[in-house]
Formats: sequence, C-alpha cells, structure tokens
Amino acid sequence: MPAVERLATELPETPSVATAVLDLKTRGWTVLTDIVSDRLRDKILRGAGRPDYRHIRQIVDGRPTRVATSAIGGHVFSCLRPGDKGWHRGRVDILASQTPPDFIYGIDLVAPLGSDPSVAALVDGSARLPDGAEVAVHAARRVSVRPGELLMLDCRIWRHLTDLPEAPAVRISIIRSWMTPEEVWPSKELDKMPERAAAFFGRDQQQTASVKEWLVRTHPRRS
Repeated sequence: MPAVERLATELPETPSVATAVLDLKTRGWTVLTDIVSDRLRDKILRGAGRPDYRHIRQIVDGRPTRVATSAIGGHVFSCLRPGDKGWHRGRVDILASQTPPDFIYGIDLVAPLGSDPSVAALVDGSARLPDGAEVAVHAARRVSVRPGELLMLDCRIWRHLTDLPEAPAVRISIIRSWMTPEEVWPSKELDKMPERAAAFFGRDQQQTASVKEWLVRTHPRRS
C-alpha cells in the first residue's frame, strides 16, 4: 500500500509538541532539539548565510510545522528577519491593532548556523503585554540555543538576540496564512516550486494588510 502524506492538522499531537505549544502560549518561547542537521547548516553557510526556499522548508518542516499549526493554525512564510539591534519585538502594525493577549499572529524561528550557540535574552510572558506597556527587561532570561536546535518565539515577545561573527544564525518569520507577509517571494520562483512549498511562500493566499481589515472582511457589519 502506498504511503499517504497527512496534513499537520491530521497528525497526533505528541507530548513534545504539546509542551512546545504550551510554552509558546505562556512564556512566549520554546526550544526544539535535533531540528537542523550539520549538513543543512553547512549548505546555508556556503551560500553566504542566506538560505533558499528549500533550506527554509527543511528548517520549518516536521516538528516546527506541527508546533506552529497547533499554535496559530495555517501559516505562511513572512520574511528572513535581519539581525535587529537592542531590545525589540514584532510588527508595529499588528501590535497596535489591539488584538487580545492570547492572539499569536506569528512565530519567529532562530537556528544557529556555526559551531557556537546563539544567545537570546527573553522576557517571559512579555508577548501578552499591550503595545506601549513597560517591560521588565532586567528580569530577562538568558537562553542559549545550541547548533542543531531551533528557538521558536511568539513574534510579540520582547527579546535581545546576540549577534556575533562566530555565532551566525538564520532567522525566519512565519505568520497566519491570511495575513500579509513582510517579504513577497518572486512569482517566477513560486512557479518552479512544488505545490506545498509554493503555498507556504504565499501563493494563492487571500491575505490582508491588517487585523482590522481581516475582521471587516470576515465579519461584515450588519445593516
């Protein structure tokens, strides 16, 4: 009997996936082990540190996809996030839209590429704070992410990621599939991708520019 691929939403939720989702929804971050192979890290480094769509898919597929699907539902690629300086959090346009505290709009993924760990300072629970709220950065937790591991962050969490030449990392942002990504993948490249990959990179998605626009489209006012 031929094998039939099942969607992430049809797969049983293992204890490790359930724990990772709970971590994302409460403290705002989780670390998955044994995700990025030495071979994949070497390929990305040899490509000047910018992964192509195949590399991104290899990082996100599997357990990360199952965690993301359980946390935010269907999702698409948003951008390769640059190395932000200092304390920061996610997109201002979404944070200012007054979404409820338990609304995770997207997930950032950080994968170390070199032989040294990536270090992040994270403020537990800060993802649930409203825009403009005071953040206790002095109480931040220091998290070390070793090569092969993957740090998954609620996009809204306050974080300070260390950027060192000896500790390069790839940073990927994914968002709910109905939201507008920050980076538009070239259509000529989408046409060359397998169907599932093209869908992940935003093809055929009915995206909206803001949470407010989505609410108006899906919940029209009664006359």
